[in-house]
Amino acid sequence: MFVYENLQYYPEASSDGSVKVFGWDRSKLKPQNQNLVVQLGKAADKIISIPYMMNISQQAYDSPTLEMEIRYQGVNSNKEALVIFNDDNAVYLPANTGKISNCAHSGCKSSL
Repeated sequence: MFVYENLQYYPEASSDGSVKVFGWDRSKLKPQNQNLVVQLGKAADKIISIPYMMNISQQAYDSPTLEMEIRYQGVNSNKEALVIFNDDNAVYLPANTGKISNCAHSGCKSSL
């Protein structure tokens, strides 16, 4: 967890996404809300991630919505990338508007 919470991720360092490169950059602030990094789409065999299990608090579980922030790039269509919750609730990510997009608005919120 230390790496995700304290170091910058450099996706351009690996041409096929097979290696995750993180570095310490004192000129930048610590990454915010970076708990997991998954590189998809650079190689033909890396177009889908493995399922990830998370433990959430009872308070969050009892809430009718779940909000998470997803940073992504290279998504050209609002039907190109999606996140699936509990095996049957899909949320599509909007197309990128710049180099890296953040999805933390109502379009990325999902009812469980």
